[in-house]
Amino acid sequence: MAAFGPILVVFVALCGISIGQGDENRLHPHHAERELPSPHGRYPMRGSPQTLHGRNREPTETAKKLDLGSRKSLEATRHALDGKVGSDRAFLIAHMTDDDEDVVEVPTDSCDERNFPCALGHRRYSGWCNNMQNPRFGASHSLYQRLLPPAYDDDVNSPRSVGVSGRLLPSPRKITTTVFGLASHESNERTIWMMQWGQFLDHDISRTPNSVETDGSFPKCPDCSTTANPLCLPIIIPANDPHFPPSRGCMNFVRSSNGRLSLGRREQISIISAYIDASQVYGSDDCVASSLRAEDDGLLKTSDDGKMLPKSPDNGFCRSDSIDCFLAGDIRVNENIALTSVQTLWLLEHNRIATELKGINPSWDDETLYQETRKIIIAMHQHINYKEYIPKVIGPDLTDE
Repeated sequence: MAAFGPILVVFVALCGISIGQGDENRLHPHHAERELPSPHGRYPMRGSPQTLHGRNREPTETAKKLDLGSRKSLEATRHALDGKVGSDRAFLIAHMTDDDEDVVEVPTDSCDERNFPCALGHRRYSGWCNNMQNPRFGASHSLYQRLLPPAYDDDVNSPRSVGVSGRLLPSPRKITTTVFGLASHESNERTIWMMQWGQFLDHDISRTPNSVETDGSFPKCPDCSTTANPLCLPIIIPANDPHFPPSRGCMNFVRSSNGRLSLGRREQISIISAYIDASQVYGSDDCVASSLRAEDDGLLKTSDDGKMLPKSPDNGFCRSDSIDCFLAGDIRVNENIALTSVQTLWLLEHNRIATELKGINPSWDDETLYQETRKIIIAMHQHINYKEYIPKVIGPDLTDE
């Protein structure tokens, strides 16, 4: 956690790139929309919050298959509950949900081979077989585990709109501005690095995809109506909002995809592994991992003479259309400059260690150098998180438990 020097150097370099974007990076929410093409459909205005949010939650092909396939299960569940009320309805819902269904049968994917029984060797990128007795545990495209059961208006799928008092729930935007406000509150004990490592960690263990239209494209949310498209869940902006004008109406928001293929309530999935395995550096499937490799001496691809992350041919994640985005193991690498700096640091650390190992073991081939370096990088991530970061978040007492 003391590696601020290299991070500062990378951050300054990336700031130079950002400044070069000029006025194109200063987009106003009321600018005329222009569509941005994507492999998964078309998004509205480049750089708008809804576009960046949508791109960062793009589903994998597997996630799209699960989302579309689950709609038949939801419809069947509704039919099964028709006419059921009270304890009979509650009993049926409870018995539809199998406690062992924290994972789903993932459709066949050449980028994510899931063989069984598990074989010894290096970690799978998807998290499959990390637990050799229960190979599906924590693997990508698994259902999230809940601390409490879901609460839907129809017990199955409709977003909750009424509180326990019977009154309509307030807008999430209203809660945000009331509880947190818009003012900045500086800490005398923590730096921004506390937040930044937390985001980096989050991108290692969870990524929830958007729902998709029946053709697999990004949902069309034409207005602030919650009934115009069932995949849309617009966030209403209160009339007295301290930032947005009343004419704004709402924030565009798309529902997370459903991963349950059996009878039961809607359940969200994560499309990356739940383990701390540096998947944000290496990727969560074989195809992404392969695309990031230089295939020489165990190194990862770079740009700018080995100083930066590799460039992406798809710059839809950037606010400017005149500059290349970066590539990393996680698609959200371009979300902000500080995050990109941390991602760059770990790319450079991988290549540094691989070069050191090459000098110590000149007979090792590219695959061995890469996998042994990856193993060290994963161990470093786990050490930082469990020994340094988590104790700062939850305190030493809870850490010891």
